[in-house]
Parts: sequence; structure tokens; C-alpha cells
Amino acid sequence: MRKSSPMTLSKDVQEPALRAVLMMLLSPNGYIQYEASFKLSEGLPYLGDGYLNVLLSSLESNTTRSVATSFDSFKIMTNLMNLACLVLSRPYHNLLNKRNPIDVLSIIIKECLHNNIHITRSKVTSHLHFCFEGSSCCCYLGEEWEGENIVLYYGLVGLFNLLRSTTLVCVQCKRKLDVGILCHDCRDQYTEDFLIVLQRALSQSLSSGPKLYIAHILSLFGLCGSPSKLGGKMSSALDNNDLADLELLLSDGESINAHTAIISARCPKLLPSVKCLLGSDEKVKDEWGKSVYRVQMSDRVDSHALKKILEYTYTGFVMVGDDIVKPVRTLAKYCHLKPLAEMLQKEQPRWNSDYTRYDLTVALGPVEHSFSDIILEAQSNEEMKCDHGPCQLSTPHVHSHKTVLIMSCDYLRALFRSGMHESFSDVIRVPLGWQALDKLVHWFYSGELPSVALDCRWNNLSSDEQRSHLNAYAELSSLAEFWFLEGVKEESLSAASSLLGSSTSAAAVEFVAFAANLGQWEMVEAGVRSVAHLYPRLRDSGRLERLDEELLNMLRTEYVRYSQHGGGGN
Repeated sequence: MRKSSPMTLSKDVQEPALRAVLMMLLSPNGYIQYEASFKLSEGLPYLGDGYLNVLLSSLESNTTRSVATSFDSFKIMTNLMNLACLVLSRPYHNLLNKRNPIDVLSIIIKECLHNNIHITRSKVTSHLHFCFEGSSCCCYLGEEWEGENIVLYYGLVGLFNLLRSTTLVCVQCKRKLDVGILCHDCRDQYTEDFLIVLQRALSQSLSSGPKLYIAHILSLFGLCGSPSKLGGKMSSALDNNDLADLELLLSDGESINAHTAIISARCPKLLPSVKCLLGSDEKVKDEWGKSVYRVQMSDRVDSHALKKILEYTYTGFVMVGDDIVKPVRTLAKYCHLKPLAEMLQKEQPRWNSDYTRYDLTVALGPVEHSFSDIILEAQSNEEMKCDHGPCQLSTPHVHSHKTVLIMSCDYLRALFRSGMHESFSDVIRVPLGWQALDKLVHWFYSGELPSVALDCRWNNLSSDEQRSHLNAYAELSSLAEFWFLEGVKEESLSAASSLLGSSTSAAAVEFVAFAANLGQWEMVEAGVRSVAHLYPRLRDSGRLERLDEELLNMLRTEYVRYSQHGGGGN
């Protein structure tokens, strides 16, 4: 950076060196971070403000002309890396008064998210050209923490650090403010434009680094956390007192209803110790005769802050105004909600730190910790030892929670409210095998259907073991139609289709017959496509005898189509 013309240096020299500096500046180790920042700040006077102006002028020139003809991705990348080093080493409080870097960086980030600017490390660093990419045996070699598009990452680093060093001035119109970084007149336009783009990006398949910086940028505008599909479903539980079994009592006489299953999984600090809670006499009858736990909150707990903490706990996202940041931050620290506390503290995301996703699976722990009120039992004759205290069931089952289930399943919501005999039962027998039920429960509590990794472990499974995994997705697809499980049918088809390409022919043929029996014809078609090229061999070997005439016709038709498009002619 102290070279007379840093822009003329080879990309093979600049990128690895600047990346090493940035890794130290963002190190989770405080000593390394401090020393790197101190050493770099010592050298900054030699560069002078002229160097910063060169960087910003170069970036501005690339955003004021036609995107298709002006973007030089490598030049933008090196400019952003140099800029990130500068803003990480010292704050630039008066930069907005001289230039307009935030608008420039916002444009670059939007173009990256729209894929108009895209550059990977391997394209600019020669020593990575011959690295083995992909997977080796069972060890997956994933992408770097900063993500595939490094221009996006360094743009986000620069933008976050410029925004967090901005105080009492609107980042849009430069008007002086009493509080915050966005005036009332500019808020709607800025929110509807750039902030919406960033919020949508959180649902994209980005790496932890870019997602963390996007979340921290949004938090500077009061948008804390990450909206998710499962969190959106759980938001309904905030206003649903039917299954609330927890009452938080405030010193001013106000009380807030909540659910032990969600609180214990997402914010257990709000509860007394589980042993104390379950062993105490605090569970009482409310005015409707329902048993609830009552917890007296400290008189130092602000009711508005507590409601914000509960909103974040249930949904994974909360809007925090400038007037309430301090009490919410204080309570978030007490509750050990580290991601929320760090965002409200405007802390720097550290290199290789994880991006927190909304997840309730911890609630599936042992019964003395899970507050389970319903059991889902698989349709299986297998035996399973249960670690949940006094449970006597020997068949495969899961101790679950009605609150979580009804938020994602209309069928179970109607069942529990129907007043029928099944609605009062402690056990629901689900028409699924154990593997399918296990995947379904994971979907209820994480919002994602588990998939099987296509590595050597899958390839080393027997045909029967592969078939068992495939059949589980067909079962889930069938149940999704009757239980109204939004997205499960599509996710099951996607997971099964990916496995079929690496499955044995025996497993695929068996799966086709099984899926047809359940009426899952999209899966049947996927299975047929996966083995169509082997049709003559399968026919001659007698492995197709299980298939009825309709399925055989589908297979023959697909084989003809395969042959006509240049497939083998055996």
C-alpha cells in the first residue's frame, strides 16, 4: 500500500497480501487484531488523504457509466480491498462531507447481487489455479468464508465500516440529525430500494461472511436479525395464547404469555434453571384452568425491551428504534443473545465467525429439558430405547411440542383444536417410517428438510440402505399432500432426484415401484429418467419384473427418448 503506484502491482501480489492484512484486522484474536491495526495505522500518514481520494475516484468512475461497458472487476476488487484496509484501521468520520462513498459502494453491492459483477479468488490468484476443487472422499472442501464473489464481500466490509463511523448525519441527503444515520424524509426511499435488496440477499445461498455483514449493515438501520420462513411461521405463536404455558410477570403488574418450548430453545436465560422450574410450585392454573409456569422478572427489566427480545426470540428478526437500542442491548447481553447484542453494539464481524440461522432443534432434547407435550410415533415395528425420562414407548418416536407443530401444519392445527378423541391423546401415530419421521421433525424445527450428502458414504451404502433413504422422501411427499405441509413435497422431490443420479440401479428400480404405489408420479418420472439408459440390461437381467405394465411403458418410452438424443444403442 505504501508503493508509489499500488494500482500497477500484479494482482498475484496484491490480492494475497491485502487478504492476509484483512484477515489479521478481522481476526477473532484480540492481540492479532490490535497489533495489525496499530501497525497499519502507523503507515497511513505516508499514504495521505490523496490515496483515499484515488481509491474513491476510481470506484466512482466505474459506477457513473454504463454497467455493461465500464465495470473492471479486478480494479474494483483491489480498490475495495485497499479501502477496507483503510476504514478498518481508523474511522473516517468526516468522509461523507467530502465524498459520496456510501452511494458508490451501494451501487457496486447491488450489481454484485444481480450478478453483473462477479469474481472469484481463483480468477485473480494464480497459486489457486491448480488447487483441487470439490470433495475428496468424505471431506468436503467448501468455499472460503468470504464467499465466491469476493467483490461483494469487500464492498460489504467497506460499507459497514463507513456506516458505523457515521454519526448524526443522514447517509442519503447529508442533513444533520439528532439521532441515527437516516432522516425521516429519506427513510422510505432508502428502505424501499437498497435495504430491500439486502434483506432479499439474506435468503440467497451466500457464505457466512457476506451474510454476517449484510445483517450488521441492516442493523445500523434498526433491522436486526434475519427474516426466515420458519421464523415467520413462529411469529404467529407470539399472539397465540391457546398453547402458552409460560407467564412472564413484570414489576409494573403487566404479564406476557410465552411458550416454554420456544423460550428454552432460543432464549433459555429468561427462564429459571430447568430443574428449579420443573421442581417448583410455580406451575399454576390460569383463569381458564390451564397449567402455566409463572416467572417473576426483575424490576430492572424494561417491558418494551422484553417485548423486543421476545419478538427476536420467536422470529429471529426485530426492528429496534434508536430510542430503545440501549435497554434492548442490555437485555440481549443478559440473555446471552450474542448475535443480537453484537449487532446493537455495532461490533465488527470476525473472520470465520458463523452466521446464526433460525433453529429450534435444541428443543428436541431429553424430556426434562424439552417441555414436550406431544409424541410423534413412527409406523414401525422396530424397537428404540428412549432417553426421555419415564417414557415407556419402545417403538421409534419423537417427543415434540404442539406449539411448533401447528405453526407449520394446518392438519395438526385443526386436529388439536377439533375436540375429537385424538386431540386429547399424548401420542400421534404418523403414517411414516422412522427415517421419514426423523426428517419431518427436523423440518418442523429447522425449516429445512435434511438431505443426504453425495459422497463416498452414500456410494458405499448397500442398495437396500439407499432405497430406504429414497423411500423416506416418497413417504414425505405423500404425507405433505394430506397434512398440507408447504414446501415439503417440492423439497422431497429435489432431494430424491439428486440421490437418484448416484444410486444403484436396484435401489432406483425399487424406488420407482414404491413411489408409484404412493401415487408420487413426479418422483416416479425422476426415477425412470435415472435408469432409462440401463433399460436393456435391466430387462435382460430380470430386475424389472416388479414393475407393472404402466411403469414398464414409461421406462421404454424414456429409453427411446434417451436413444434418440445420442444415447447408447445397446
